Amino acid sequence: MSQILLEIKDLHANVGDKEILKGVNLTIRKGEIHAVMGPNGAGKSTLLKLITGLLTPTSGYVRTCGVDPVIKSKKLVPKLSVVFGTSSNLIEEATVQESFLLMKAMYKISEKDYESRLGRLNDILNLNEIMLKTRHELSFGEAKRATLAMNLLPDMELLVLDEALVGIDSVRKERVFEYLQERNQNQKVTIVITS
Repeated sequence: MSQILLEIKDLHANVGDKEILKGVNLTIRKGEIHAVMGPNGAGKSTLLKLITGLLTPTSGYVRTCGVDPVIKSKKLVPKLSVVFGTSSNLIEEATVQESFLLMKAMYKISEKDYESRLGRLNDILNLNEIMLKTRHELSFGEAKRATLAMNLLPDMELLVLDEALVGIDSVRKERVFEYLQERNQNQKVTIVITS
């Protein structure tokens, strides 16, 4: 049986006076792919923010890659890659290329892996046309493609995608899913996705 990468027990989360999540239990093992589904307002994004340590649960137990994501978030960073469809972690005044190079340095991605992954992601997301643009010069769709690609560059144990493919056309989406399946099969990357 493979390693447990995400474990949630009796998780409760309130936003203000409203209870968003009530008694959630979930176990995800290394190398699995899970889709979190539900209507708008069901708590999907809240759940993913709890998994990644961006929110603190009202009560319950969360362990992501073996650590409490709120208390030990620094230990979680090299194991986790996250894309929230509502935001971008591209650097404000930097070009897309400079943002990618910073990600390469922060995650200590080897030159070989960086070039290989960037080449593959360029084939899928047509990045060459936007590499020298700053975040402010990108259209909505270009920013989504750049943000997604940047967060797929590092090695990771867990990839969390929250509405991450919004703004990406259907042909590219299909190719992104193929790439995600390759990373899952070849590197046992665990994937949690909402749509």
